[in-house]
Amino acid sequence: MNYTVRKRTNVHKVRLVMDVYESNPKHDGLRYFLRIVETNDCDDLLKVYSDVKAVPFFNSDNCYGDDFYYTTEEKMMNAIEFWLDKYSQKEFVRWSVVDKTEKEVVGTIEIFHRDADDFFTNCGLLRLDLRSDYEISTEIVKILRPLLSVAYAWFNCDKVATKAISEAVERINALKSLGFEKSDAKLIGHDGTEYRDYYVCRKAIPAWENPPQLSKEDEELFEKILYEDLRFSPSSSKNVPYLPFSLNQLFVVYDISGMTDEQIHLLYELAPNAIANCLEKGHKIFSHDWQHNLFLYDPRNPEDCQGEHEWWVKFNEDGIAYFGDFFPDGDYYFHIEKYGRFGYLSHPWREEVWIFGDDLLKEFEKIYAKVGFVPKAVLK
Repeated sequence: MNYTVRKRTNVHKVRLVMDVYESNPKHDGLRYFLRIVETNDCDDLLKVYSDVKAVPFFNSDNCYGDDFYYTTEEKMMNAIEFWLDKYSQKEFVRWSVVDKTEKEVVGTIEIFHRDADDFFTNCGLLRLDLRSDYEISTEIVKILRPLLSVAYAWFNCDKVATKAISEAVERINALKSLGFEKSDAKLIGHDGTEYRDYYVCRKAIPAWENPPQLSKEDEELFEKILYEDLRFSPSSSKNVPYLPFSLNQLFVVYDISGMTDEQIHLLYELAPNAIANCLEKGHKIFSHDWQHNLFLYDPRNPEDCQGEHEWWVKFNEDGIAYFGDFFPDGDYYFHIEKYGRFGYLSHPWREEVWIFGDDLLKEFEKIYAKVGFVPKAVLK
């Protein structure tokens, strides 16, 4: 996702209701970036669509005989212009898959909302065309997972379907790990042709859309941790004579004032993993947008969450869920293990992050330089 330093809090809310045919939608992951296909992609995409090893995995069902095997710049450019024209007519979205590390386009993704008289109605039909050296299950998961978190809302559908022939072992493994299941149903084409080998992922109705309330005991436990154990003292200035927290254990204060947009984005990929790595199986964290929302959940299994009302679930590229922000943009955000073993405390006016707990400190020791954190104080 395309994070910026300020006023990022509502990014996810906007994206969940936007018109994909009006907003030029993008999706930015840690390794891959999705954006609308461009004519400048021709050379890179010609490597994809002239790749004889890749062509068998392309989905050409219901495409009037086009097998998507293009060996000339002219044919490739014609395809790109066709995709752009269909996007302008609001028929489908075709993204280029950009490998941010290699700085090249390595495939495309198409999705459209399909209404039909067969099983695949009210469906987001997804086509994924990748260069053969990217037909690897781990890479496919990295490409698809962030998009799937918003696809149901963007395309107003209750399921997403995509084709994977039996020979596409890597692709099938990736789809299964993302929650897709093989469907016995046949997709009926415009001329009555029956197509098979489709995998379907149905929209779940997770607890975060109607979470059970936090118990009074848990609310009181959180307040005790924040106000008694951590002795939180809020202020709207960085020049007050007292510290915002007082901890009776080892902690590190990081200066976050010099972070770049790229580092902020990286923080949102790495911080959820750091927290999840510290949680024992079945344990949960409190996440709190101060004076607003409080949730208790397992980042690896967010369906089992508790909170005050529905929340806008966010996922990093590895599928780890999080609520609230890690870079404070005007609010305090707290992520604290249920029993106070470790925590991530962010202060918007001091432009600091306070981290405590041996396990979380070790996790951030691995990544703090990457995300632009500068050690400011190490205190016992």
